[in-house]
Amino acid sequence: MKTDSQVRIIAVACSALLISTSFSLADEGVSGGNDLSGMIEQEVSSFELSGYGPDGKREWQLKGESADISSDEVWLKSITANSYGENQDFTLEAASGIYDKKGKMIHLDDGVKAVTSDGTRIETTSCDWNSDTHQLHTPNEVAITTTGISTTGKGALIRPEDKSFSLKEDVIVKLEDGAVVITCDGSLELDYEKGIARFTENVCIDDESGQLIADKVDVVLDAHTKKMQQAVATGNVRVKDGKNWISAERAIYETETKKMTLTGRPRLIYYPSEEDKKKVR
Repeated sequence: MKTDSQVRIIAVACSALLISTSFSLADEGVSGGNDLSGMIEQEVSSFELSGYGPDGKREWQLKGESADISSDEVWLKSITANSYGENQDFTLEAASGIYDKKGKMIHLDDGVKAVTSDGTRIETTSCDWNSDTHQLHTPNEVAITTTGISTTGKGALIRPEDKSFSLKEDVIVKLEDGAVVITCDGSLELDYEKGIARFTENVCIDDESGQLIADKVDVVLDAHTKKMQQAVATGNVRVKDGKNWISAERAIYETETKKMTLTGRPRLIYYPSEEDKKKVR
């Protein structure tokens, strides 16, 4: 975390005479210009706030159509924000939000939309944005769409710099335009740059070849197309083969060859058809 970054605020007051005031805030307090911490509250009609790194490079920018300023927080409406990272940038939009000047946290509310420079789209009702780490966090439901991957779930930590994210529960992932659907009751950790995903708790994979259920599944995706290349399932593995099920402790599924390798006491659970029952009689 950068401790010597600066925040610059430009506010325009709504009065008969428009007043432009500039502040420079350091982490340890206010330096230069007017002493903003001494103000109890100020209303402005437009607001722009930028954060700069120790090298003087702008790392983020926050704009709002109107704002209420107190000693510790800035309440904003009609927010547009930009984050400038080393690996990629992203833009945020929200109807309202609060900037915590001490904690460097920005809470966005009333419908949040984000788009990264690689085209990933994020939508949720509200989230917290850490301007130092460029990370987004929300306890709410979130929809994340990137090339070849559509994901929904609840409780997200999104790391645009690492091109990865995690979800806590109620996860649904659709690959290949919905041809492959993966769900789980537990968490998902997905690195879409490397093409690696880990699903936990009652994981279920559905595709045209059948269904796989397990306690944990690691999925390898093609780096470019994001199609599933391999799935490694462990713990209470069950594979549906037609009307029958095969159980095991571990399974490896290769999508290109459609080959399934099961280890750890594999067992076939056979459900005879009506014709098979007649033959037995």
